[in-house]
Amino acid sequence: MVHLQNLATLLKLRFDKFDAILDLDEAIASHRKCISLMLNSNTRKALSLQTLGLLLKTRFSRLDDIPNLNEAIPCFEKAVQLTDDTHSKASLPDNIGKWAFNQIQAIRYH
Repeated sequence: MVHLQNLATLLKLRFDKFDAILDLDEAIASHRKCISLMLNSNTRKALSLQTLGLLLKTRFSRLDDIPNLNEAIPCFEKAVQLTDDTHSKASLPDNIGKWAFNQIQAIRYH
């Protein structure tokens, strides 16, 4: 699983450098596969779901494609569910709600 996560990280870096949407698509696919292999009890699953959500958010921002946003939201919801009280929920981005609100406002008034 670590290899899939590392692959996804490198693909995202290449996307950031060259803006090749195929790299972003492959990074998303790698994270999806990694998550599908993890048990809910895996302490890294919440972080992987968060990362997948961020990748989907990036693709939504790039393509303005609502299904990406619709898929990103449950990723963050599941990450919060998997993060019990003994783990810090502070590591989950607290600005996602603000970001989502701003995106919806931009779409509404676009």
